[in-house]
Amino acid sequence: MPESNDNGSIESTDSRDQLVQSFVEKMKATGMRATPKRIRMISLLLEADGPVSALDVREQLSEYTPDLATIYRAMDAFEELGLVRRMYSEDGTGLFQICPKSSEVARLICRSCFHSEPVLPSLSQIVEEHARNQGFAQVGPVVEIYGVCQECQDPK
Repeated sequence: MPESNDNGSIESTDSRDQLVQSFVEKMKATGMRATPKRIRMISLLLEADGPVSALDVREQLSEYTPDLATIYRAMDAFEELGLVRRMYSEDGTGLFQICPKSSEVARLICRSCFHSEPVLPSLSQIVEEHARNQGFAQVGPVVEIYGVCQECQDPK
């Protein structure tokens, strides 16, 4: 599987096309229809420089005129398949991003531009171990740490 860069976008067009195809195969294998709209949604997420909102997706899919409910249903299904991860901005806006490597569940997220960077997997492992020590089962930690990235701090 092709590697994503630090912000989750896939670097080369060939890699992106291969990844779209692998996602289509995974959708079909689980009985999900790989409609042109869903394929375009996956492509948009792969092309994005960071997490995107459902409103961003709707704006980019204007040729299909999707409603937000359709986008959220598709994102929910993609999330269940492990293709997409959902995170929330500090104001509660749902943001979607192609799943990074499976071991990466901790991210630093910029409050201003929503750029995100992976945090060392050891942080997630610490959280998961603590949760298990507290008696939690089926632990799947997602750690989101908000701040302001260097680019947004620098005056222009």
